[in-house]
Amino acid sequence: MRIDQFRYAHRSFATTVEQKKEQKVQITMLRVLVISLCLAVQGCTYQSWYAGFQEQQRQQCYKNTMISSETQQCIDRVNNTTYDQYKVQREQAVK
Repeated sequence: MRIDQFRYAHRSFATTVEQKKEQKVQITMLRVLVISLCLAVQGCTYQSWYAGFQEQQRQQCYKNTMISSETQQCIDRVNNTTYDQYKVQREQAVK
C-alpha cells in the first residue's frame, strides 16, 4: 500500500467515525426533543380536559337551577378548585 492510499483510507475512516459520533448526538437530541414534546402535550391535554369538565359543570349549573343565587353558588363551587389544586388532590387520592 502506498502512503497516499494509506492517508486517504485514514482520512475516510476518521470522517466515518466523526460522522457516527455526530449521528449519535443528533439521535440523542431528537430523542430528548420527542420526549419533551410528549410530556408537554400530555400536561396541556390534562389541563384542557379539566377545563372542559369545568365548563360542562358550569353549563349544568345554569341548566339545573332556576334561582340566580343557587346558580352563582353552583358556579362558585365549580370555580373553587384550580387545575393545580385538583392535580394535588388527585395525586393524594391515588396514594
